[in-house]
Amino acid sequence: MTRVRLWLRIVFRQAVQARSSWITLALCLGVAVLFTQLYGGFREAERARVLHLFGAQQGLFIDAGNDVLDALRRDARVDRLGEAVVTGLASNPASGQSVTVPLGFIDDTARSLAGVALQEGRWPETESEIAIERITLSTLRLRAGVGDTVVLSVSTSPREDVPGSQPATVQISYHLVGILDNYSFMQYHPNDPDGTLTGLPSLITARNLDSEKGDAVARFVYVHVVDHASYVAFFNEYADRFGLVLDQYSLNTEAYRPDAPLKSVDGYPRDNLNSWFPHNTETETYQNASKTPRQM
Repeated sequence: MTRVRLWLRIVFRQAVQARSSWITLALCLGVAVLFTQLYGGFREAERARVLHLFGAQQGLFIDAGNDVLDALRRDARVDRLGEAVVTGLASNPASGQSVTVPLGFIDDTARSLAGVALQEGRWPETESEIAIERITLSTLRLRAGVGDTVVLSVSTSPREDVPGSQPATVQISYHLVGILDNYSFMQYHPNDPDGTLTGLPSLITARNLDSEKGDAVARFVYVHVVDHASYVAFFNEYADRFGLVLDQYSLNTEAYRPDAPLKSVDGYPRDNLNSWFPHNTETETYQNASKTPRQM
């Protein structure tokens, strides 16, 4: 009996030890799975933040002419091309202030690349409809919601295709159909040490074909190239070809740096843009802003 009891004790002790080992292993696996899920969540949140702050485009041409736009449309290296056009500057005549914000349209591709999203309502479909960035409602002191009518004073530039045309300011009534997530103040021109806004329209109307005829105040072209192409070389080539200065185009130096979520998640080419535009990462001030990349 003594041997049997001793054997039972040994078996019981081994079973307890094995159970403890399995419990420890299960806890370790659970913690590992939890950390993996948390890390994935953090990466996805960071990716969403980068997209919102800097956009998914690899760069944009600022106030691009028709020659640049036509060349981009024919270039096989461009797989996504979006336009944002400012057609005028608008103010609230009832506010008693002279603050103006850009008014214009953004096509579907530019909305996607720039991260412009609706919070409420829908996108404008007719000339009498408008969508407004939420922060712009406060900027213009507009107390309005989806479904309301808003009256704006809109100033437009002279039309290039109409000789002798003059700047004009008119009051226009719009039906507010959508409120947009804040985006325009997020996206800065990275080549400007003063942090000048890229000028995306904060008041979005339906696409106006007249703006194609030369009366646009400014035009922004968002570019995403195919994965096998170097977008650094791509923009440098266009700068040389069309004689562009540094304030006429910008590269997405943050979203496409080597350690950015967009690069690791989507597998875009590993171009280090920081060597192009040396800057202080704490203040995000850029050096040599008056020089072109060829001169740096």
